[in-house]
Amino acid sequence: MEDYYFLMPFWAIIYCFLILIGGIGTLWKKENKTIIFIIGEALSVSLSISIFLFYFDAITKPDSVWIVVLMFIYILAFESIGLREQFSNAFDEKEAQTIKNLVYIKGENVIIFLTFFMTVGVVIFALPFLYVSISLLRSY
Repeated sequence: MEDYYFLMPFWAIIYCFLILIGGIGTLWKKENKTIIFIIGEALSVSLSISIFLFYFDAITKPDSVWIVVLMFIYILAFESIGLREQFSNAFDEKEAQTIKNLVYIKGENVIIFLTFFMTVGVVIFALPFLYVSISLLRSY
């Protein structure tokens, strides 16, 4: 039996672990989880990792490009909804007073500054996934 995990570069293995940890963290942080959300998050994480496995030929790619396209669309749709909720709930009510004090002391640009850097962080983290996904789609 071959060791398939050696087919993926080290950075891709670490990135897949970060995706898995992020999914677990999302489920752990969310207070009122529904069974649909739990299944949706698990599916999003497993599809994200599967895209890496397909790209690095660790597992056999699907015959049709449409399967990968549907996987990609599902991941983007589910994670956009989740990120929208996380951005709107970035500061819970316990932190609201601290943020109000911070805005009072530093000015209103602090919220814009924090939102900008959260957005930049999400985009930077998503770049390897987008690269692998687009490269996988181009390989068909």
